[in-house]
Amino acid sequence: MADTLARMTTADFLAWEARQEGRHEFVGGRIVAMVGGTRRHNWVGLNVVAHLKAALKGKKCRPYGADMKILIPNGNSRYGDAVVDCGAMNDQDITTSEPTVVVEVLSKSTKYDDQTEKLDDYQSIPSMRHILHLSQKRIGGELWTRRDDGWRRTSLAGAEAVVELSALGLSFPLAIAYEDVSFSDDSEQANDA
Repeated sequence: MADTLARMTTADFLAWEARQEGRHEFVGGRIVAMVGGTRRHNWVGLNVVAHLKAALKGKKCRPYGADMKILIPNGNSRYGDAVVDCGAMNDQDITTSEPTVVVEVLSKSTKYDDQTEKLDDYQSIPSMRHILHLSQKRIGGELWTRRDDGWRRTSLAGAEAVVELSALGLSFPLAIAYEDVSFSDDSEQANDA
């Protein structure tokens, strides 16, 4: 069965995943099972989705949570922790049509992939304008923004740092993503994710 799965096309994968219980990414022709995140990981992602939902109310672009697939031009299929789609969609769609912003809450086990291969995948999407990486170990992260001359990385540190999503015409302090998130029980500050 592994050989069959390894030779899947993107269309085969989408049909296969529709019959599965869990979520899976499709990377380089291979299926990668998605594991659950910590409470903190989920809370940070939900805070961002909730804020974007309120900020984009009545506008064309809409935010989605971690269950919306993002198709990559190279045939990969990814999931972000949040995504804003600015294209035409209907209620039965399971993939984005024009992803413009994607948010990844970094985990120790996925941090490297999120900041390398997955970042490259997201940057290859013509409609993508912002990629936001958020730490779950401290209030901070980085924002990648597409400019006319390429991608620019901005470091974000502390609750007052501002996330500028110019493609959506909005910005918000990083504190919003970390509302009600506690770091007092975190003994791994040095192993930041």
